[in-house]
Amino acid sequence: MDSQAPNSAHSEEHFEFVDYTSVSHFERLVNAIEETLYAWGYKEETTKVPFFHEDSLHEVLAVGQDTYAMAYYRSPVTRNTTDAPLMMDDFYLFSEEQPHFLHRATGFSELLVVSLLSDSLKTKLFSTGKSMVDLQLAKTCISACAIAMNNTGCGLPVFVQVGQTRHALYLGYMLQKSLGIQVRFNTTLVSFLDSSYSSLEGLYTLFNKKLELKREHQGYHRSDPIGDVSAMAVMTYCFKSSFDEDWKDLKEGVHFIDTDKISASSFLPTLLFGSYNDPLRGLTIETIFPILPITEYTKSRLCSEMDALTAKRWKISHEFAPCNQQRTFLSSLVQQVVNSWIKDPANRDYLAPYDHSNKGEEQEGEGQQRRLVQTLWHAMGHSSSLPQDTNKGRRDYVAQALHLIYETNKLHEHTTPVLSQYIEGYQGTESIYSTHAYGLRLKHGSTVPYRSFLWVFLVHSLSRFSDASKPQVLSDYIVFLRMLWKEIVRQFRWYWEQLIPIPNVSPYMFDSQGNEEYLDGGGKTAYSDSVKKTLGIDLRFNRLHQKLAMINCCIYRRQEEDEKRSSCSREHRGVTETSLSGVKKAEESITSDSETFFDSMDDFQDAQGMQEPETIYKEEKEQEEQGHASPRSVHSTVSSNSHVSVIASPQSVAESFPFEGFLSDEEVIGEKEYETNDESFFEGRDYQHPHLRLINTDKPMWIPLTQSAGYMTEDMIEQQADVFENLGTSQSAAHLRARLQSGQLYSDMQAFKAANPYCILEDFVRWHSPKDWMNDTEDPYSTKGRMSARMSGSGNIWQELWKCSRRVPWDRQKPLFDTVAEGEKALHYLESLSIHEVFSLLLSTLGLISYDTLALHPITKCIPSIRQGLTRLGNEIVNFPWEELRNGKYTMDGFIMSIRRQETFMCNAISLLRKFPKQYDLVNRLLVSPYTFVQDGHERATVFRLFKDEQGAITTPTIQEYVFYNDGSALAMPGRTIPERQYALIKEDEIRIIEMHTTDIIYS
Repeated sequence: MDSQAPNSAHSEEHFEFVDYTSVSHFERLVNAIEETLYAWGYKEETTKVPFFHEDSLHEVLAVGQDTYAMAYYRSPVTRNTTDAPLMMDDFYLFSEEQPHFLHRATGFSELLVVSLLSDSLKTKLFSTGKSMVDLQLAKTCISACAIAMNNTGCGLPVFVQVGQTRHALYLGYMLQKSLGIQVRFNTTLVSFLDSSYSSLEGLYTLFNKKLELKREHQGYHRSDPIGDVSAMAVMTYCFKSSFDEDWKDLKEGVHFIDTDKISASSFLPTLLFGSYNDPLRGLTIETIFPILPITEYTKSRLCSEMDALTAKRWKISHEFAPCNQQRTFLSSLVQQVVNSWIKDPANRDYLAPYDHSNKGEEQEGEGQQRRLVQTLWHAMGHSSSLPQDTNKGRRDYVAQALHLIYETNKLHEHTTPVLSQYIEGYQGTESIYSTHAYGLRLKHGSTVPYRSFLWVFLVHSLSRFSDASKPQVLSDYIVFLRMLWKEIVRQFRWYWEQLIPIPNVSPYMFDSQGNEEYLDGGGKTAYSDSVKKTLGIDLRFNRLHQKLAMINCCIYRRQEEDEKRSSCSREHRGVTETSLSGVKKAEESITSDSETFFDSMDDFQDAQGMQEPETIYKEEKEQEEQGHASPRSVHSTVSSNSHVSVIASPQSVAESFPFEGFLSDEEVIGEKEYETNDESFFEGRDYQHPHLRLINTDKPMWIPLTQSAGYMTEDMIEQQADVFENLGTSQSAAHLRARLQSGQLYSDMQAFKAANPYCILEDFVRWHSPKDWMNDTEDPYSTKGRMSARMSGSGNIWQELWKCSRRVPWDRQKPLFDTVAEGEKALHYLESLSIHEVFSLLLSTLGLISYDTLALHPITKCIPSIRQGLTRLGNEIVNFPWEELRNGKYTMDGFIMSIRRQETFMCNAISLLRKFPKQYDLVNRLLVSPYTFVQDGHERATVFRLFKDEQGAITTPTIQEYVFYNDGSALAMPGRTIPERQYALIKEDEIRIIEMHTTDIIYS
């Protein structure tokens, strides 16, 4: 007994429990499928994947040594509901290829596909060299799927590939617990051996035999009816696009040709856009014969042949070349010129994506090679041949471009139409903003006026650069633009010296038509009620245009002043011979002094060392006391109202600056010399005021001829603001600030005194500032009244200026604005500007030119989806950070891609409209959707004309599809349906049949 007692040592040993139950490969596969379905979010009785926004899901299942791929596919379409279960008579809504061809063959929008991967060990060992799946293995896999579907309650159809992969044969299973049925799918692929099965009758016979076999299998007598059979068909016809050199020609494609736009833009070259070849590869129409009892199609030969003209519906679809295979001229041109600007070695500023590792070594190497060739030719005694030919071709090409630019601008100056804010759609459809309107919506100072000189300059430079015949040495855009700009600026100086306005540069604040339209705060069009031709610089545009406008303003001002002086008659001014000689003397002095040119504010600041105003005036006083003050003519052309000129010559302001001595001693002497001494005489009258009379004499008040205020560009305004800010708060600074701000007022007072003898300040206030005159009577023009409290207060600047002012007419006053100096400064700015700065200031204009090229095409008017795309492009131009792009903080790649998408989209529309002339609605539907249904009438007739053959008919279809359906109610229990469906695809030399067999899981 003791020997059998348990040993204490053995009692403490750990025993391992071994599970001798085996889990087969099949069960592991079932479990893997179930886990994947649960991971995707399937639940009991759920037929939808929660990730409904995804078109596909994929998972790899590793079961032992085998690897399976499980995938979910979804093709979202708007289904046509039907009462018949599993009929799927709207299968033609699915594409043949995407995302899976089983969508179209079975009619299901969602399905699962399980396939055995060829990387498993078993597959590699027993592979026959061809990619195929054994039938037994496929049946095992579909059985595992069936068990997984039953366990999870998933109602989606699942398919397993069988046979050779290239044949795309599938077995399938689907569980429909809600209908109490399970469905099996089987695929058959047969090459044509018998033509009897390639027609409706032959395929119907085949389907009918399968129904009879089912009847026998379920124990019914062969005489029992099998039920009615319904059938439908879809015939597909293809049109292959051929080479068409004139595929962009829409003379017959639209109802209209916009002659106004064409005449307005005919002087400018048209930039190419889109691809060189027709992007349309082909069109397909599917003639649909709806589901009907089979007898409806077999009772007559006409119906059984299923001619395209007898089809109830036509579905049309298109195939375009992929976007990455379409060459887009416009976006490529923009990309090329922007890259040239960024990567030019002479550009010292950092511009993204330009950096120190990309300094154009290739260009430098080419330059060294050219210099080496020149040296060799020089040593051989032929130093002039190659360089001269190259330079001559380059100069000639630039000269041609220069000639075109100026000729175009001259023509535009006389033919520019009224600028419209909108591009109207065809037949009252929605309009879009014009290029002119988008230019006004940009940030102020960003672009140039629509079709102005600089606009024409940039368009011609782009057109000439895109010309394939240009010299090789001009293959770099910035090189070409640098040469062209240099010649352009030379022409600017010639115009200035000849006092000829630069063509197509408006010197007015509004357009020359006097009817400028503009956008109000809400983005709507508004119109000015009293728009006049006002000489000035429009600050809405960039500094390049402002400088050109400054030059033209100075030219026009000089012309106007000469004309005004010549028009002033002796009787009008009321002067004697003696006073007239004084006037001539003053005019000669002004004319001779106008030759002087003064440097910019930067030079003055460097010379003065940025001293404070009081320090400057102190030094000047010391110089005057020592007798070293430099003499200056009283009527020098330094503008008294220009911050640059006045501050650059501060010695003109006396230390005892107003108001005891508003002028220096020299200026007082000068004004006395040109003052009208006889108090009864008048000078410089313009016209008589219709109502006002002088208070002391009760004579009519005359409005004087006055000097016009000067013009200022944006940089001048900024400079003036900096000057005022840096003046400080000292007394000298306050005096100088008052002098700068009251020059115009002081000039008007002198002119008013000269035109109205014995006038007083109250008279001047009644004319110049009526709101500061308080009438004592109800008559608004009465002389009885008083000045406002603001004007009558002690120390008021108006009173002090009135005391200082003398009777000097406008033409003998010191000029408020120096036209010669300011014009020279504007020219100097343009001449000293680098080509990189010039192009950077034209970047937003480059974007607008791209928009204009696309927006002016006639197809814009008739296709709504194109107008929507152009609206998005225009808004992107308005919101684009052009200033950040200029400073290298932003790239243009995204915007160029937007141009590429839009021009590709427009080319697709042009190609379609050429195929379907004047069918705007059909083309628009095809652009926004991969397919559409052809409407009866003109649309159908137009499509028929494209697809018909030489015999005037649409004959042999490329693809034939048939569906046969039986609800199975005749072979089922009362109230139950077990539908049968057969899909047949006839294509080329084969026929593919996918059968659907249904089993009743409730009564089986």
